[in-house]
Amino acid sequence: MVGIESGAAWQYSTDAGTNWTVGTGSAFTLTGDGVKNVLVSQQDIAGNVATAAAFSFTLDSTASGPIASLI
Repeated sequence: MVGIESGAAWQYSTDAGTNWTVGTGSAFTLTGDGVKNVLVSQQDIAGNVATAAAFSFTLDSTASGPIASLI
């Protein structure tokens, strides 16, 4: 996440906002390859809640190895 306000709390959801997980630090880990839809929101120290930012991407944790070709 870019721009976490100093002292702000943040959370993320991977199920369209039905359930939220409290974030710690500045990152979180997702498991399982495939399409991911994540909402991320933060609450500043005054209690103001930011509109959730939505991110969609495909997680592919398989590393493609080098391809050797013999001539």
